Amino acid sequence: MDGHIAKPILEPALWSALERVLPPRAPAPALHGGPHAAALPPVPRPPADFSPWALESLASSLPHATVHALAQRFMHDLQQRLEHLGRCSSAGDLPQQHHLAHQIAGTAETFGLERLGILAAALVRTHAPGDAASTVEAMRSAAHSGMGQLQEALAGLKPRAA
Repeated sequence: MDGHIAKPILEPALWSALERVLPPRAPAPALHGGPHAAALPPVPRPPADFSPWALESLASSLPHATVHALAQRFMHDLQQRLEHLGRCSSAGDLPQQHHLAHQIAGTAETFGLERLGILAAALVRTHAPGDAASTVEAMRSAAHSGMGQLQEALAGLKPRAA
């Protein structure tokens, strides 16, 4: 499969990844030739910079303070990994580039940064050092946008009921 799904695997992420890689289904034939043909399947949506379902899922199973601490650590680590990834890309260090991209892909979707996770997973599959520069730049853009939206979502996060 061309998509990456971060653990824990959540149903919305699974369906989103499947919609991106599976061909569209043909509409079902109309019953008895009647006028009510089956509706076409929904068109897959492009990945979002930030999707709140992941944060909501974490908040439903972890204490409020833990979610905040994990998200803050994720954003701090992400900035460092992106800086290191840029240096590795410029130096043509493909093994380290793959390692960092794998780490980013594994955590980005956990916090709802869908597009970043997809770009990072694509970078893991890159086999030529020169192919990475545009993907790394797109990852920086997705991370910047996604982290801003994640911070806004964290500010509005309500503690779960006891």
